[in-house]
Amino acid sequence: MGNHFSADALGLDVYMNNGSTDVFCDVMALAGCSVARTVWQQNLMLHFCDLVRYAIGMGGFDLAELPWTQDHQAEQDFFIVVLDRAIRRTGWKKLHYTPSADYNLGAFMRMLTTFRASPKIDSHMGDWTIAPKPYRLEMCVRHMVFRGEAGCRLCDPSIQPLDAPFIWEMTSTYTADGTINGETIKRQIWQIPDNLIPLIFAVAGNPGPRALGIRIEPQHLDSVSTIIGKPLDPHARHWLGKAVT
Repeated sequence: MGNHFSADALGLDVYMNNGSTDVFCDVMALAGCSVARTVWQQNLMLHFCDLVRYAIGMGGFDLAELPWTQDHQAEQDFFIVVLDRAIRRTGWKKLHYTPSADYNLGAFMRMLTTFRASPKIDSHMGDWTIAPKPYRLEMCVRHMVFRGEAGCRLCDPSIQPLDAPFIWEMTSTYTADGTINGETIKRQIWQIPDNLIPLIFAVAGNPGPRALGIRIEPQHLDSVSTIIGKPLDPHARHWLGKAVT
């Protein structure tokens, strides 16, 4: 199971299995987030930050499907710059593994530089002239990549090496209507000292053996707030989870 990235009009295709796709997205995020300035550039990098975080094996795309605008030449040039920075291993020191990405990066570069972009109307990937929500553009202070919709991908223990060092973080997610399932408008993330974790688990329950964290249920908010010395808003969702350093 994997993902196809293609330029069908040219008969070109780069296939990556799921693990290789994760690696590709890691190095693209490291290469591009810090230099994304325009709204289109930010949306491109957010696409890689969140790619295959929810739907494994469904992250591939054809280059013609990207929501290119009338400024497509500058947009393609930026995409090429990001790939070149990834090929030059920009930011790889922040990883807890050595990526095997040279072949896929090179193949994608050859495909992208051969492709000729043109404006795309009504792309299923969205309208990249619309500015992303601010919480998605928040930079992870450890890895300097956008947190995106799913949080920093380099902090995510589910897609990073099992033996990578980690800390515990509390993530509080606020919604537009104050309900649990409402549209996210803001996130707050802060580190929880290791010595407080057993105390929180004693109140809120231990995560399962394969779990990466626990949700702090409403009935435990006051007790956990007392333990961490910070009030937890009852109108937000609160998640205590592992984060790779």
